[in-house]
Amino acid sequence: MKKKILITGGTGFLGFNYLNFLKKKNIFSLYSLSRKFPKPKKKINNVKYLIGDLSKKNSLKKISKIKFDYVVNFAGNINHNEKIKTLNSHYKGVVNLVRILSRKNLIKFIQIGSSVEYGKIKSPQIEPKKIPNNKKIHSVYGQSKLLSTIFLMKENKKNDFPSVVVRPYLIYGPFQTPDRLIPYTIISCLKKKNFYCSSGVQVRDFLYVSDAIDFIYKIMRGKEVGKIYNIGSGKKVKVRKIIEYIVKFCRGGRPLFGRIKLRKDELLNLYPSINLAKSIRWKPSTDLLMGLKLTISHYKHKITYEK
Repeated sequence: MKKKILITGGTGFLGFNYLNFLKKKNIFSLYSLSRKFPKPKKKINNVKYLIGDLSKKNSLKKISKIKFDYVVNFAGNINHNEKIKTLNSHYKGVVNLVRILSRKNLIKFIQIGSSVEYGKIKSPQIEPKKIPNNKKIHSVYGQSKLLSTIFLMKENKKNDFPSVVVRPYLIYGPFQTPDRLIPYTIISCLKKKNFYCSSGVQVRDFLYVSDAIDFIYKIMRGKEVGKIYNIGSGKKVKVRKIIEYIVKFCRGGRPLFGRIKLRKDELLNLYPSINLAKSIRWKPSTDLLMGLKLTISHYKHKITYEK
């Protein structure tokens, strides 16, 4: 009998890519949980789509009746300015999910955390041995993610709950929403537009989506529990350089550097140590230039198709 996998946020960027990856393996029964059904173009055959809101326990009754072997939680409110919704979806949602899940068959629960859980800790950021309740995190999103991590690590220690937290840095690739830096830049360049951007002095780590998925799958199938893992490319790069690469590859577009002001609390240097992830025999295989070219190809096809 096939193992059952629940992907929460299965219609979002990461959830959709992960479901596509799992479908190709053809060895699992796949379930997706989200607040809405996917659009026809993003509906994946052989995936059972469930509707529910993690922040509302009563809407999760169907989930409680299914004995899942694996759960990967990608879900959460994407508009972080909606503070109450963000707290409820990213923290209360995790608590509700853990409380309602049948633990009879559960092998692994993977929480997709965030680099913002580190607050203003100096880069390269390293996974903590003890998790502090970091009061220096000012965003509700960051606080919610950190509270979820604290809750899951406590559940692991007290109740032997098989949780793992993955903290990705800047993941990019096909099917990402156009409001994010890389797709926004690509689409602007392909349409030969002038576009606003920051000065680009920020130093970041960009990880191609297939490398992130490879790590999540490795953790899902491995024996590791009760741990936190950073994932990134392991190579830092200035945002301005990313934009310049895209302009060059797209042969068009004009970035208006400095038109978008940096946030007062924005970290100029944000990148991880990925030594712990490498210790379980994982390493990124897609370099930045190849990842950008693959992503550009996806959006070029998308724009051509929509004309």
